[in-house]
Amino acid sequence: MSETLSVVDVIQRIGYTIIDDVKVVQHTCVIPVDNPKGMRISMTKLDADLYEANRDVCRSDFAIFEDSAYRLRDEYLAKPNN
Repeated sequence: MSETLSVVDVIQRIGYTIIDDVKVVQHTCVIPVDNPKGMRISMTKLDADLYEANRDVCRSDFAIFEDSAYRLRDEYLAKPNN
């Protein structure tokens, strides 16, 4: 059996949609430094009831976060040696 561990450095950004002092959604961006175009953006519901009651706000925040993630990636790609 052959085992291999591959470790990748990443740039990570996390944001939250907060409603009534409760974290409702966690927005996450992970940018592998060896493949920035392989960026992953995700949204995790932390409070399903508040999410359902505030879907429009949560989705709007995700769109804002997504734009922020692409700006972060573009800034990284614009640096020399990236």
